[in-house]
Amino acid sequence: MLSSLYNGVSALNAYGIGLETVGNNIGNLNTVAFKGHDVLFADVFAGATLYSRVDGSRIDAAGTGDRVDVSRIGSGVSVNTIRTSIAQGTFEQTGRPLDLAVDGNGYFIVKGTAEVNFGRPLFTRDGSFTVNENGFIVTETGLILQGRQVGASVPAAEGAAGIVAGQLQQDLNVSETTIAPQATKNVKIVANLDSEAAVVGPFNVANANATSNFSTSITVYDAKGAGHLVTVYFTKQALVSPIETVWDYNVVVDKADSASGLTESQVQGSLTFDANGALSAESAPAGTLAFSGGSVAAAFDFGTNITTEAGLGLDGVTQFAAPSAVVSQDQDGFTTGVLLGVSVNTKGFVNAVYSNGKTKVLGQVLLARFINPEELVSFGNNLYVDSFHSGVALVSEPDSQGAGQVLSNNLEQSNVDLAQQFVKLIEFQRGYQANSRVITTTDELLIDLINLKRT
Repeated sequence: MLSSLYNGVSALNAYGIGLETVGNNIGNLNTVAFKGHDVLFADVFAGATLYSRVDGSRIDAAGTGDRVDVSRIGSGVSVNTIRTSIAQGTFEQTGRPLDLAVDGNGYFIVKGTAEVNFGRPLFTRDGSFTVNENGFIVTETGLILQGRQVGASVPAAEGAAGIVAGQLQQDLNVSETTIAPQATKNVKIVANLDSEAAVVGPFNVANANATSNFSTSITVYDAKGAGHLVTVYFTKQALVSPIETVWDYNVVVDKADSASGLTESQVQGSLTFDANGALSAESAPAGTLAFSGGSVAAAFDFGTNITTEAGLGLDGVTQFAAPSAVVSQDQDGFTTGVLLGVSVNTKGFVNAVYSNGKTKVLGQVLLARFINPEELVSFGNNLYVDSFHSGVALVSEPDSQGAGQVLSNNLEQSNVDLAQQFVKLIEFQRGYQANSRVITTTDELLIDLINLKRT
């Protein structure tokens, strides 16, 4: 009879822990990336007693006697484990580029300090990052996000080319607030020249509009980042054969920007088209762009011609029976730029966005995954540390090896199901009440037993 008291007390302790766990889950309903916990109970084994099926007497130690029942009397209940639910929560859009979420099994890696986890890395699903005064990407508590930084001597192209290979868990820094200018090296023009246009040449820079059939303007940049507007004039020549047509081009710089102080054609060349309107040949360009602030050695690309470049002659300037028009034009120079912000793509590349419209990869976020993430140890502030049972962190790039993708402008929400927690709350409450009744009933029986002796 006394064992029922201990059984009841153990149940009160176990269900009390269950109620605490449910309360903690509900309390963190709106905590970013919170992972709920489930309580698993286990019975407490006391021993086994063998009884005769005939007269109910105990069987001796030798086990002789009639057929027996084995009555296993327990000593109550205990909490076997408190298991972490690793189910992914829903995502909420925030509009902040450094609010990151992991769509997969990975965890962000943040750097602990001497006071926080003795400098060892910590892991989190909470991607509410910001930039501190030194340009490092940090958590709300100041821990630095880890990844791979772009090498200073390596081109910052998006992808492995701009990332220092093999160097993991570096502090990610976005303090590169300006980008140096780049002089124009290549100008690409894709256009059509009207095959039915009249011959108006030869070109005369003093009367450029009257002695050309078509023109387009583009801004090029010198080494200091200063922009210069140049105009490319196309002039149709007289037919040299029934199957070929030649057009001259002249790149003109206005006197206000020209090094000579005169409006002049500084780069000249010719384009030859076959009977199908494809670019069949090009002459070597002559001249260099010379501005009052410096020169620009820009190469003008009108497409891959058939004769010397083994192209089809259709990817640049063509000559078809259609109005002359520019399809697209581009050049690779730019002025200096000031950092406007950063963005992170699904592969974790941190891109700086500058005022000149250029972007540059500054680094890459790395993710950690675990063989048994349920055994990660909660460290508080949405942080976890690895344990013997979780296994060591397996670090990889996002969108590889099952780590998942990085979603910018999103935060993962708590995975707590409120309705389910209320059901568990009722279950634990009923269990607590029932076992308190067991204790009360046992107490009443003990009082009756004591009263029997007195009477």
